[in-house]
Amino acid sequence: MDSEAGLRAMMDLDQAALTARFDAQDHLLRPLAIAQSEQTKRLTRLEDGQQRLEGAVGRVEVGLQTILTLLRKDP
Repeated sequence: MDSEAGLRAMMDLDQAALTARFDAQDHLLRPLAIAQSEQTKRLTRLEDGQQRLEGAVGRVEVGLQTILTLLRKDP
């Protein structure tokens, strides 16, 4: 009977130790998840800005090409 009670007590201690480790890991992972989410938002904004900039540069290139074409035709 005593050995069974001792084994159960050891199991309780092991479970408590595991719970403490999981809690510690959870406290570390939550801020990491928040930081990762913020970084994803920033990257998305940068990508959106890059796409807008590429579109604007494309329009400038078309306009410049039109001007060059008109200049070549004008004697």
